[in-house]
Amino acid sequence: MTRGMPSMTALLGLLAIAGYQNRDKLADMLRNATATSGQPASGAANPLGAMLGCLLRRRRRISQLLEHFKQNGQGDAAQS
Repeated sequence: MTRGMPSMTALLGLLAIAGYQNRDKLADMLRNATATSGQPASGAANPLGAMLGCLLRRRRRISQLLEHFKQNGQGDAAQS
């Protein structure tokens, strides 16, 4: 068991289970990522690139949210 961040370990475990249970839906989503517009989303050359771009944008939003908590004196709560 990890001592540093047990909540992160639990979250990653839940994410792995959800990903496995929905693997068919995820595969369809990757296949259809470019089908909606006929062009690669976000300038990506393939559906996997489009998914990566989406994940990176979400990471930026989460980082901004954490920064907002830190500025308002809630950094410790946000990091937990």
